[in-house]
Amino acid sequence: MTAAPRETKFATVRCGDTHWQIRSDLQQELLDAHGLRRRDWEQQQRVEVIKTGAHREVIRLDTAAGQFYIKHYKVAGIKPFLQNVIRPAKAVLEQRMAARVRALGIPTFETVAWAETRSGGFVWDNYLITREIPGTQPLDGFLRTQFAAMPAAAASLFRRRLAVELGRFTGKLHDAGIVHRDFHAGNILIRDQPAAPVQLWLIDLHCAHIQKSLGQEAAQQNLAMLHQFFATRSTRADRYRFFRAYCAQRGLAGSVKSLAREVQACCSRRAQRHWRRKDRKWRQGTRHLVKLRVGSQRGRGLTVLGRDVIRDICAQPEHVFAAATAWYKQSTKRRVAAVAVPTIPQYPRLFWKSLKLRGIMPLLSQWLGRSSVRRAWENGHALLRRDIATPKPLLFVESANGFDVRQYLLTESIPDSATLFDWHHDHLVRLPQRQRREIVRRLTVVLAGQLRWLHTCGFEHRDLKSKNILVSQNENDDRTWLLDLEAIRRWPRVPRDRMLQNLTRLNVSSTFLSEIQLSDRLRFLRNYLGSRYFLEWKSTWQKIEARTGRKIDKNRTNGRPLS
Repeated sequence: MTAAPRETKFATVRCGDTHWQIRSDLQQELLDAHGLRRRDWEQQQRVEVIKTGAHREVIRLDTAAGQFYIKHYKVAGIKPFLQNVIRPAKAVLEQRMAARVRALGIPTFETVAWAETRSGGFVWDNYLITREIPGTQPLDGFLRTQFAAMPAAAASLFRRRLAVELGRFTGKLHDAGIVHRDFHAGNILIRDQPAAPVQLWLIDLHCAHIQKSLGQEAAQQNLAMLHQFFATRSTRADRYRFFRAYCAQRGLAGSVKSLAREVQACCSRRAQRHWRRKDRKWRQGTRHLVKLRVGSQRGRGLTVLGRDVIRDICAQPEHVFAAATAWYKQSTKRRVAAVAVPTIPQYPRLFWKSLKLRGIMPLLSQWLGRSSVRRAWENGHALLRRDIATPKPLLFVESANGFDVRQYLLTESIPDSATLFDWHHDHLVRLPQRQRREIVRRLTVVLAGQLRWLHTCGFEHRDLKSKNILVSQNENDDRTWLLDLEAIRRWPRVPRDRMLQNLTRLNVSSTFLSEIQLSDRLRFLRNYLGSRYFLEWKSTWQKIEARTGRKIDKNRTNGRPLS
């Protein structure tokens, strides 16, 4: 006969203006007379900062009593202040929701303490302390790191297990009436152990609420939110397994395929609205970037670089070239160099690009905020927002001295990578033939999927060639990145003629790659067209071939080299 578990007792503790509800057995470990014992933890190097910002800070704490996460919700403006007036503070909301979710049988975190700072009759900063769930990590981080490193056979098996378990987990949430307003892979924890089922937990519950009856439209909106992360990371088979497990868990009648189509359409509409809104905010300026003007130079940079670093670079952009470790292009108009900037230690290697222009039109474009470097900056972050891989733009500077216009762009460097053209001639051709063919097949599929998603999101690349595609030099890494973001153009919906132009430009460039065979081009087209392949492949193939011939003849007539 086993003893019944003892009830967890909470104590009410006041530290100055901060009122705590904390587990009695953890009070001495976490609090002193002044509140959280953060100074002691930092001296003992027990604290790891996970997130920090104007509105919220999250730290991980390692103590003798276990590992904990501490969320500090800050009142950094009128909006969070008014929110705390009309409803409970976020820490209290999350604590209450966690208790309700656990009571419904949904795995989530354990709350060990929460607090509110009260002054003048109003609630200001508030805190939430939760116990770490051992052996777990956010699902999005797991898929980007551990899953990406799995062998092909193990990865295929895991995809099936995850699709089924995630479908069941989401079905349980919706059966219980739980709607998470920020339901994405970062708010789901995963634990994957050998010879054990995949386990999932729901976190960040201040964004969740419970409905008595969850309607079809609300469920579809929630599924669409989750689908945005997996849109480019899952196959049709993965999605079918997910929806089949979801429908089985909820006991839904009807076709799984019809539900998948409805969610896909809902996801597409929702994603486009979300991305357009984010793009507008980014152009206007957000807390994630710094806008500066130093003399005749103006620029923008990511907040993580630091305001002083951005100001120094804006003031003297030419001095960055003094830190060049390698030059990739040097001409009167354009320079590109790899640099090591000591004041940006988080990025040991960066790329610094300079463009020199003359005339009234570049000056006018820069004055109107439509310069090529500004376009590359905004396009780069727009692509990253849509999970289209490209080196992250970190900073740009615009300078004008009379009609002499200079533009600069700082981007991250992708480790162990090279352009497709260089990688083919310097590395691929040296491998055994069987290995070469396998790598080319995999790369063809990945690149076709990336280009299809680029066009689906309303972007085209007007100079899509092998020198503007970056690939990993690791033979087991199939990732690709797009370069030369000034050539990216946005459309509400990419016209078919522009799609054919992009495909033709890439086809012309592939003629310089000896390992690309006719079967590879057909495989690329099949993966690019997807479900439209059997209806459109022949007409598309013929148009690309005709355009390719005209492009080659035109360049020969004009004496321009092909690349």
